[in-house]
Amino acid sequence: MPDHPAFLHAYARPAAGPEAYIKIVKGDGALVWDDLGNRYVDALASLWYCQVGHGRDRIVEAVNKQMHELAGWHTFDRFTNGPAEELTERLRELAPMKDARVFLTTGGSESVDTAIKLARLAHYVNGHPEKTLIVSRKPSYHGVSYGALSATGLPANQEGFGPLLGDVVQVQHDSLHELDKVLHDRGPELAAIIAEPVVGAGGVYPPEEGYLEGLRQKA
Repeated sequence: MPDHPAFLHAYARPAAGPEAYIKIVKGDGALVWDDLGNRYVDALASLWYCQVGHGRDRIVEAVNKQMHELAGWHTFDRFTNGPAEELTERLRELAPMKDARVFLTTGGSESVDTAIKLARLAHYVNGHPEKTLIVSRKPSYHGVSYGALSATGLPANQEGFGPLLGDVVQVQHDSLHELDKVLHDRGPELAAIIAEPVVGAGGVYPPEEGYLEGLRQKA
């Protein structure tokens, strides 16, 4: 038998053997159990995506119904499907801007990459190809794909991969003064500022009062 499992886990020691892992096998509400019967409180919502809890009958029934009707269908070009249309309409209702459009992705990293590309493309088609600068914050986490990793303000996550995406700079998460300096030096090149409202994986730092409003005004 191999010394290591086939499954290579994110953010785990590659040399770790099977005994190093906790296998979660069941969930109910805010609780989960491992294969040894130990019970845990899921205070992280799995990895911050299962906020409604585990084992919700309403969700199970909805997924089961949809899988019987249509397991999935892409939305490239002229194709569409009902659940995608319903979801995007609901998101538009919740969006803070009028007549919002919604582009669906497979996850957070792809969303950040897409946002960077859209910001740069929007300036390009409006006659400002020089606007390519992306400003993000330390120690924010934005993902593991190429663009998202470049915007991540965690140097340890970026080490060893060689040159990352150009024209991306970071400022401290609580310093409008640092942002002012970047805008003073490179303001005409600014394409977008990307920010977690609450710095998550980098330490869970909520913003100081007035910070996000100041960030928005400067953007």
